[in-house]
Amino acid sequence: MLGIGCAIEPIESTEPFRPQGMTRAVRQALDSAGLTMREVAVRLSDLSGKHYKFKEATFAAGRLNRVARDASLDPWHPIEYLSEIGAAILPCLPAPALHARQHSYGVGRVSQCHVGSDAGERAAIVLRYEGCVEEDEL
Repeated sequence: MLGIGCAIEPIESTEPFRPQGMTRAVRQALDSAGLTMREVAVRLSDLSGKHYKFKEATFAAGRLNRVARDASLDPWHPIEYLSEIGAAILPCLPAPALHARQHSYGVGRVSQCHVGSDAGERAAIVLRYEGCVEEDEL
């Protein structure tokens, strides 16, 4: 794990939804890792079909990914295979990216995972996988 970030998203607010909490959490994780979103190959999250979760994931990626990329940065959401498992999703998120690296369908070493609770807590981590397939072998 290279970086971690946490923030709060005001849920019970009369203000328009401007998903800044997730953006702050992801930015903190990237900053503590010393990386930018451009260096992230895979985004994994707890997206479960709730509209606001897709919105905040899209906003965070758009705000932090300001440079043209060689490949798309599509979100991976393993919850579609695991079902809604609450906070247990966080330790499950790195597994698909690790599997992708080990079986040569991954697109890079650096992954960014983010999660959020219905109470407004947001968290993000940045991971780098070592000892897997070399970049030029993909």
